[in-house]
Amino acid sequence: MTTPAEIATIEVGCRTAGIGCVDCKGILANSVERIARPIRERAAELERNPDAVHAVIVDGAARAGDIANQNLDMIRKRVGLR
Repeated sequence: MTTPAEIATIEVGCRTAGIGCVDCKGILANSVERIARPIRERAAELERNPDAVHAVIVDGAARAGDIANQNLDMIRKRVGLR
């Protein structure tokens, strides 16, 4: 999450009282923001395209159903129900 340079700054700053807890939390907040930004952007994109999201869900459910049915057929055959 935090870059090696930021870690070095934190290590030195905390040990020498060069930075305070608020400063350290600010570095952490920036690190979290770097990770969260692309996730938020992708979520916003998906929110703008609900039909595409629905299509993916329907397709995934159909494919999962096919796989489940294949598995159930195999299980039924193995336990002697077919």
